[in-house]
Amino acid sequence: MGLNPTVSPTWNAKTVYNTGDYVFYNGSTWLAQWWTQNQKPGDPNGPWEQIVTTQDGTAVWTASRVFTTGDVVVYDGKTYVAKWWTRNQKPGDKNGPWQLK
Repeated sequence: MGLNPTVSPTWNAKTVYNTGDYVFYNGSTWLAQWWTQNQKPGDPNGPWEQIVTTQDGTAVWTASRVFTTGDVVVYDGKTYVAKWWTRNQKPGDKNGPWQLK
């Protein structure tokens, strides 16, 4: 399945999802990070990461999404590069995992 919400199935509490499965929930596309059932997308530390991109394909920072070294994101109109693995750490903290590009 792709990132197109018209292709991704709507999340269902009864369905078992595996790593790499995409669903559509509350207007967004979500990617399963591990096996899950009956865990709604939206918990920034849960099994789902919200997949949002700009029109050119650049990732938009979301709390639930996993980023690794070198990943580029847009947050509050600025572009950042991840210095190391991060999840649920907003760009902008000078001691955090993000460097302004």
